Amino acid sequence: MKRLLLPLLLPLLAATAFAQGPLAPPNTSGPQVGPVAALDGSGNPQPTMKTLHQVEPRTPVQTLAVSAPYTISQPGSYYLTGNITVASGDAIIIASDDVSLDLNGFTLKSTFTGGASGTAVSVSSSRSRLTIRNGSIVSSTVVYDSSPATVGGFAQGIYSGGLITQALVSGIHVTGVAGDGIYLDEQGIIERCTVTHCGGTGIFADEVRDCSVKNCYGTAITARGNASNCTGSATGAGSRGLFISGNATNCSGTAISGIGLYCIGNAMNCSGKSTDEAGLYCSGNASNCTGTSLTGFGLSCGGNAMNCTGSSGNTGLYAEGNATNCTGITSGTVGKGLWCVRTATSCYGQYLGGVSSATGLKAAIAIGCTYTAGTNGLDVPAGKSFNM
Repeated sequence: MKRLLLPLLLPLLAATAFAQGPLAPPNTSGPQVGPVAALDGSGNPQPTMKTLHQVEPRTPVQTLAVSAPYTISQPGSYYLTGNITVASGDAIIIASDDVSLDLNGFTLKSTFTGGASGTAVSVSSSRSRLTIRNGSIVSSTVVYDSSPATVGGFAQGIYSGGLITQALVSGIHVTGVAGDGIYLDEQGIIERCTVTHCGGTGIFADEVRDCSVKNCYGTAITARGNASNCTGSATGAGSRGLFISGNATNCSGTAISGIGLYCIGNAMNCSGKSTDEAGLYCSGNASNCTGTSLTGFGLSCGGNAMNCTGSSGNTGLYAEGNATNCTGITSGTVGKGLWCVRTATSCYGQYLGGVSSATGLKAAIAIGCTYTAGTNGLDVPAGKSFNM
């Protein structure tokens, strides 16, 4: 019986031990120890919790005006509380420095059907320290896969009207604009963005990374500096899949009529494809790259080529410097499989077809190379080929 009573007595003993009665009011006459609630004028404690706006002051874009366009004219952090749809014209205008705009996962949409009208996010000239992120831009109808194009909706997605500095656009997805998809100027960075169907340049910035552009009538991606982990396809005559003024890393470009990937610096782990111009061209060195073209050079570099492959109906692979562990293939009757101006080492050159004036491998010096037999299988000066 005593063991049965013990569990029943424990709650009563605990209640008696901890029952202290009402807490004493805060001591306001002497020094305080530990955290103390704020007091009002009568000495009563007040809550010390801060609101979300006090912790991270942000302004809803839709409170800036009764309807679009919504103009941001003061520095600060702004966000969308829902989708914004315009019948014509701009959706949001940024007219201040030091602005952070979070689309908050929502969409800016234009339903204009009379051609192209306005910009989804228009940035006035000479702005600095801007961030635009996390949302979508959609037009009613834009098809630029062929000419003439069917146009309706925004003229541009995100567009800067002049020089801007220290700008970042991240996580924005643009579908169907008559002009440029996301266009920044010097010192701008665009990352993790996509553009599909545009009539101008898909993406333009100083640095571009982790972006994809499909079916743009102009150059798909233009980077004044470096580009990494990017893909771009251009559909217009003379347009380039990617045009990179710096270095290109892990990039791929395709052009219907123009250079697939054009790199002024070095290209690493890149590929390019074209119909009538070079598949991949770089002024510097190319390593671990591939290029294909129907009538232009497959892969052409102004420096050295290493571990690269090029194929074309013209010259498959051309290196202004040295070529090492490279392969070049031509299917034309007058082209060259692999053409190296200096020294080709451990390379392979091939021309496909029967008797023609095409050349499998051409180099100033060839060391440990192989080539297909034929009328002009090997074109190397006498005494300049070794271990063949």
